[in-house]
Amino acid sequence: MAAMSTTTTLTPNSFLLKSTASTTSSDRVFNFAAGPAILPENVLLKTQSELYNWRGSGMSVMEMSYRGKEFLSIIQKAESDLQTLLNIPKNYSVLFLQGGATTQFAVVLLNLCKLDDPVDYIVTGSWGDKAFKEASKYCNPKTIWSGKSEKYVDISSFGSVEQTPDAKYLHICTKYLTWHTWKYLMWHTFLKIMLKWTNNPN
Repeated sequence: MAAMSTTTTLTPNSFLLKSTASTTSSDRVFNFAAGPAILPENVLLKTQSELYNWRGSGMSVMEMSYRGKEFLSIIQKAESDLQTLLNIPKNYSVLFLQGGATTQFAVVLLNLCKLDDPVDYIVTGSWGDKAFKEASKYCNPKTIWSGKSEKYVDISSFGSVEQTPDAKYLHICTKYLTWHTWKYLMWHTFLKIMLKWTNNPN
């Protein structure tokens, strides 16, 4: 019996991989973008089957009252599962809040700092800049290095960066760098490899 081969196609702009295998999942993609991510198919299919009529209630989850017994059973089960999976003590409550990375700019500060506490920021990209601006509402932030004036095309070695001795913590965002920075890093790495190969082809 011949083995079935599977090919994938990379879409640079959306960072998606799409399977071209002749299976029931051939129309699915693997989402590696920031933000919403891929979910297991069995989870999606179960959600689909219960969307119209959730477990015989005659309602969709989207139609339920958030104070009704049906929805309360959902949220209580979700909290119980999180407490078990993350080993959350029973004297702690789980808060279900909207908001993504931008919300965390404030949440971290509200948990770790007082209004006058110093916090150091290394600003490597647009998200780091946004984090610093948000911090000014909740603490005393200080930018100890920023690549903004150079449009984030370089990253300091940080060897000469002077940190605030009593800073509560140092904030650096390493993931969300602009394309200019990634392009610089890729070319820099490529040139280093080429120089090494030129000097030592073997």
